[in-house]
Amino acid sequence: MGFALISKCSIDFPEGTPNTIFEKVTELLKANEDFYHIQNHPRQIYFEISGYKGIDYDGVKEIQNKTLELLEKWPHTKEGFSINCAEFIEACDGYFFEYENKKEG
Repeated sequence: MGFALISKCSIDFPEGTPNTIFEKVTELLKANEDFYHIQNHPRQIYFEISGYKGIDYDGVKEIQNKTLELLEKWPHTKEGFSINCAEFIEACDGYFFEYENKKEG
């Protein structure tokens, strides 16, 4: 049985971010064949990346840098901008994730 790591990511934008920035970032994501299942929601863009021995986040860092450049040109705050990724393991039985059970005390 093989498995793949899948990272589900979201880009959160500051309130009032112009649609032109959303459109440009969506274009950047679609231009990279490593990103898929790209979906736009109000003030958020969701996407996925995957890998078999690990996930290469260099493309995400590149998107982050280009997005910050676009936001620099916008005269409002960048507060509220973030990129979040959560890794899952894909197996024939579906998705599951491992977690650490922390004991108190």
